[in-house]
Amino acid sequence: MAAFGGLIITNRGRALQAKVQIGAQLTFTRIAVGDGELGGSSILDLTGLKHEVKSLSISKIKTLSGGRALVGTVLSNQDITQGFYLREIGVFAQDPDLGEILYCYGNAGALAEYIPAGGGADIIEKQIDIITIIGNASSVSAVIDESLIFETPTGAQEKANAAESNAKAYTDQQVASRVLNSGGVPSIEAGPDANKPVAGTAGRIYIATDTKIIYQDTGTAWEKRGVVKWDDIEGKPSTFTPSAHKSTHASGGADAISPEDIGAATLAYTDGLATRWIMEY
Repeated sequence: MAAFGGLIITNRGRALQAKVQIGAQLTFTRIAVGDGELGGSSILDLTGLKHEVKSLSISKIKTLSGGRALVGTVLSNQDITQGFYLREIGVFAQDPDLGEILYCYGNAGALAEYIPAGGGADIIEKQIDIITIIGNASSVSAVIDESLIFETPTGAQEKANAAESNAKAYTDQQVASRVLNSGGVPSIEAGPDANKPVAGTAGRIYIATDTKIIYQDTGTAWEKRGVVKWDDIEGKPSTFTPSAHKSTHASGGADAISPEDIGAATLAYTDGLATRWIMEY
């Protein structure tokens, strides 16, 4: 981007500022770019660009602190038939007595940027934001061409951040409204199992931090939640026929329970005579 080093308010721009301070409307009309060289001319006396190449519609305006305003436009080479050096730029405004005037102007001189003609390999689309002094104007506006409003990465990120913030605020509000019941008593509480409050507020949830059991207040008692009751299981057998195994027989029966059956370990060692097995109980 060409280095303009800041724009200077022209004499006509300053005169309009004085009118604005006493109640006149400050309306920016357009932004223009050109390739003219300033030479020995004074910016204060300029009433237009030295050589205007393209007039640009305003795409955004924003009032800033400190008596400033941001005026933006988009420069595209789509309809430029001949390349030029972007050397000068000016912001125009509507004067109640003179009509459209050159409000402020900047010239990059030797630091101009070349803008190629459209239709070739180089596609140019630049967002140009100009911050200018408006004093303590009570009303600032611009003639904006809505068809030229493009979303910038910065603008998109700002909108995304705002949407995320709004969504979070809404979620927090909804959660809070559900956590509090009509009586203002939290509907979700947690603590030791033995410290459950007296039942009586239907719908409340209590999480026992020690036993990990979840209870719900029915209005008269606390009932466990997340626990399947035996009576609620469908398709379960009504009776069970234990299989024949040693645990059902007498210890003196044919298949008496041996120490190994109940988990006793066997240790073996060898002395000089024979291998002996010792049972440990």
